[in-house]
Amino acid sequence: MANRNKKLRNPQNYEVEAFIDAAAMGQLEAVKGFIARGMDINTRCPLEGDTALNYAASGGDMKMLRWLLENGADPDLANDAEETALHYATFNGSLDVMAVLLTHKADPDLRNKDGMTPLVWALRRSEDEAVRLLLQAGADPNLADKDGNTPLIWAAKRGNAEMTELLLAKNAKLDLTDRTGQTAVDVARKSGQAAVLKVIENFREKQRTHKLHNQQSRLRDYLRNRKP
Repeated sequence: MANRNKKLRNPQNYEVEAFIDAAAMGQLEAVKGFIARGMDINTRCPLEGDTALNYAASGGDMKMLRWLLENGADPDLANDAEETALHYATFNGSLDVMAVLLTHKADPDLRNKDGMTPLVWALRRSEDEAVRLLLQAGADPNLADKDGNTPLIWAAKRGNAEMTELLLAKNAKLDLTDRTGQTAVDVARKSGQAAVLKVIENFREKQRTHKLHNQQSRLRDYLRNRKP
């Protein structure tokens, strides 16, 4: 394993670019050589701020990805657009890459400059399996992008009834609005998404039934425990 405490004090841009290029092209032995000579594994590209890990995630290079993570690469280090390796993997729908990053504690709730979390990105691109994976990893279902579009609003926009149901099961809030003041219900109605509206109505009916059941249960307990 490389000596992580021995780092190049001021690597020249051409050295950094060569290191990043090696990672982007899948040249693992070359990357190992740079690290052994003191290159910081989290060095960012001078052009747009991407790391070697970002390039590995973007290219779906599992061997490079695992090695970088196992040797100290920070999965949450973002580029100049505030995009992380998990953003790249989600954008590409690369479930294997996403799973590895999440296993190494990548934060699923980090936003890019447009305010988009990986979950919002997955819903915007209709990557349903990516949505499931992110929610399973604990992604917040209520974080909105810069325009106020929550994951639930994006599901409504896309007419995605299945993901609407999943988000509601994960405690997505129906009362959150976008910048124009529209909720997911408003968006679904405006765009004629009948299947989404049906899912939401069923969810609300279950909530009402559950509330009524709890009230009746409390009343029965009260009557049972009331002193004669």
